[in-house]
Amino acid sequence: RAGIKILHGNRGGGKSVCLGMDILSSCNHPSFSALVFRKDKTSAEKADGILKVVSKMVEPYGEYIDSKRLSRLDAGGEIRYDYFGDACLSGEKGINEFKDRQQGGNVVKVGIDECSQATEPIINYLQTVLRSSSGLRTGLTGACNPNPYSDFWRALVSWWVDDDGIAIPERSGKVRYFFQYGDTIHETAWGDSPQEVFAQAKDYIIARFGKNTKIDETNCKRYIKSITFIASGLEDNKILMASNPDYQKNLGGTAQEVSINALGSWKLIKGGNEWITRDEMEEMFSSQPVFDDYFECATLDIAYGLGDVCVMGHFIGHHLQDLEWSNTLKPRDLNRWVRNNLRKWGIGENRLAFDGLGAPTFRDAFPESLAILRGVPKRLDKSKDDQPVRFYFDLRAQLADEMVRPEPLSSPFSVGANAMTGFLTLSIPGINTSDFKPNVTAKYTTHPQSTSNILLK
Repeated sequence: RAGIKILHGNRGGGKSVCLGMDILSSCNHPSFSALVFRKDKTSAEKADGILKVVSKMVEPYGEYIDSKRLSRLDAGGEIRYDYFGDACLSGEKGINEFKDRQQGGNVVKVGIDECSQATEPIINYLQTVLRSSSGLRTGLTGACNPNPYSDFWRALVSWWVDDDGIAIPERSGKVRYFFQYGDTIHETAWGDSPQEVFAQAKDYIIARFGKNTKIDETNCKRYIKSITFIASGLEDNKILMASNPDYQKNLGGTAQEVSINALGSWKLIKGGNEWITRDEMEEMFSSQPVFDDYFECATLDIAYGLGDVCVMGHFIGHHLQDLEWSNTLKPRDLNRWVRNNLRKWGIGENRLAFDGLGAPTFRDAFPESLAILRGVPKRLDKSKDDQPVRFYFDLRAQLADEMVRPEPLSSPFSVGANAMTGFLTLSIPGINTSDFKPNVTAKYTTHPQSTSNILLK
């Protein structure tokens, strides 16, 4: 009954086969047509990829034509196979190119394997290509493992999962209704019936669709979308469990990987070395600009093509004002590219922070910039050999100490550290610290609000 079906589960639950079964549910109708997607060609064409799975299932009803990447059905319909990865990586340009590729491709069914890798604009657009004049029910079906890194997907499926990100069995397969009145999934009215949604979003629905049509509770269903979430687990796949009983214990890795693969959890586990979550990063792009009293600065992550991207950001306080990136930059062009961006933003090199481990020689061209280092000693001023070397617990500590602090430290004390033991030592001019009993050595901890504050005990 639902226009959107999300087939969810941990690895091995049989989601891709169920997706193929749903796609083929109307394949004997002469007007049937479908689009089947995966993020990239390579994963789609693997032995267990969606292209191989669906094209194999089609064999009793038609044939797969490899040169055209489609299955031609005996009844007259067809299934086309495509990918959407370029639209995820290339911003608005990529989305527009993806739309152009699908132009005129109205279909009855859309199937997306690993749909949680698709972005919100892709999902919204693919719903617009669903059209049928033959009476066949249209729909979008996606199969996916959890993607706790996506704010959009976590919000979309939140009703069906508990606080630990685990699917609630009693809600699996229940149909919900929604109307998105704003630009993102967070601006959406939800309900257990079309009438419940209409009561919440009546003004928005009438403003969008009611110019020439009277809309009320009796006909509002045609303007409101429906969605369901169907959970599965490895235990549902009897064939895999029988043929490969060791499969489950191989779903290891990091805590987050175990959470996703073995438990099927949508909960994001923040690692101890992670300074910023995916949600916090997405908020940089979705929040309203707030130009507070903080300084302006630029950040730089250096890379030279070969699949990696060089990224440079312009911050005004906590607001990300602009972003420049290149995946074709050559080493000889880096300095000019950085200077052009700094000039465009009106920022001096003393307000530029870069990954010191990724490009140790970059500072030679930008001596006033800040090299961000982890677990590596750094002198406050390279020109003064007598200055103490300072160690930082992590990148956040160094940023807080050297970027947020308006002036350099002016303390008469110098601070050293033993990176192996985590002990700080204080050197006080004119005082022989060996006279102290015990020695001037202290275990350090970090202040809960600022990792740059050191509490000496």
